[in-house]
Order: sequence, then C-alpha cells, then structure tokens
Amino acid sequence: MNIYANNNIKSIKVKNLLEQKLLKENIKLKNLKIAIGGDGTFLSCVRKNKYNTNYNYIGINTGTLGYYQDISIKDINNFIKELKENKLKTQKIYLQKTIVYTKKQIINIYSLNEIVIRYKDFKVFKCRISINNSYLENYAGDGLIIATPFGSTGYNKSLNGAIMFDTIRSLQLTPLGTINNTKYISLSNSLIIPSEKFIIIEPTEKDIVITIDGKNKYIKDVIKVKTFISNEYIKILRQSNYDFIKRINNKFLNYK
Repeated sequence: MNIYANNNIKSIKVKNLLEQKLLKENIKLKNLKIAIGGDGTFLSCVRKNKYNTNYNYIGINTGTLGYYQDISIKDINNFIKELKENKLKTQKIYLQKTIVYTKKQIINIYSLNEIVIRYKDFKVFKCRISINNSYLENYAGDGLIIATPFGSTGYNKSLNGAIMFDTIRSLQLTPLGTINNTKYISLSNSLIIPSEKFIIIEPTEKDIVITIDGKNKYIKDVIKVKTFISNEYIKILRQSNYDFIKRINNKFLNYK
C-alpha cells in the first residue's frame, strides 16, 4: 500500500482525492509511501513498512498539530506538481536502535521518535545509568525518555526537553518526574548524547515496560537496556520551501 490513511472520514476523502489527482497526472508512486492523518498515522505508516530505507515517506496532515505531516490539504496540488517535476527534497532521519538484554533473549528494537522506560505498575523507576562505560547516576523517578532529534518535539518537549534539528545524529535523555531528596539525587534536566556514544540503563527491578513510538512492550527479566542513534535511516521527502525554523514557528509559536 503506497497511500496509508487512518479511518477518519476526512482522511479517507483526502486519500480518494489524491488518488484521482495522481491518476490524472499519470504519476506512479513506486517507492513513495504517503501517510494521510496525524502524527500517529505517520509513525504507524513507517512502522508498518518496517522502517524500510528503500522507501521515501511523506505525510499529508488531516489531524490537529500534524508536526510530522509536511503537506497541508491546501498544498496537495503543489505537492503533486513538485513530485512530478522532481523538486521535492530528500532528508535522512536516523533511527534509534535499542537492544534489550534479558535472562533468556536479546531483543532488537527500532524507533523513530523515542523510547520511554518505566515499571509496568508505574511505581518509582530506579536504575543505574551509564554513557558507554562511564557511570552517570543512579536514577529515581517516574521513568526515562530517550528521544531522537526527530522525536524531540513530542513527549520530550512536553517535559521541557530541548528541540533539536531533526537531521542531527544524537539522542536526548530526559528524566520523567525525577525524585531529588537526601536519599536520591538525579539529574532533572535533559542530556544530549552524541552519535558515537550509547546509553546503558540497568533497572533495579527486572520487569519493565518500554514504550516504542507510542506502543507499549512489556519485557520480563531485563538485565540491561542499551540504546543509541544508529547508522540506519529513513528518507523523508520535503517540499522545496521546507524550513525547520519556520516549522517550529508555525506549529508552536504562530508568530507572523
């Protein structure tokens, strides 16, 4: 499926309209995957295509904020024109890779936005955190968010994490509800991790929940979690007038 739409009536109408326009212009999508909906639809589209690097991805926004969705409904004609004239820009977005080591298996996970690590019953999450082989801290709080630059404007931003240019290769470690008292002392601000480094998280209790781009995965008997920004990436198409700073302005500030 080259055009992926959620079940919203508006999205289905836009999908039908787009298919008619592409047929009229005799445009075949080939390796292009188009997500119609909100940000969740875009993430779902990439996930369903198994983060395949052979495809180009682009989104049409029929949701609310639609930060990842590059095309508004009013821009569809211009999108088709630039697609036909080969004027769209290609941008590499690097994936996060997470390796979970348990007593019985090793689990490999890819994510585009972030992972969130908690205990399954939401009690205080305690763990040892290292960057490569250097000990950072014994953390205590509600959990940890490890976000990519692409995902820095989502859950990470809501917790006052930094917004990062989405072409940077790095991760951002953001604590969730940090506890700080005479017994526990943890960093309460975000830490930017460069591409040559990896994060090691060793939970005190061994049954955890990892939320991967909004999808929960319960994992038992965890020894440690290793996460880093990988060399693998997906390709996102951008309109020729795409500007990251203007996107931030438009979506979060709305200055004129």
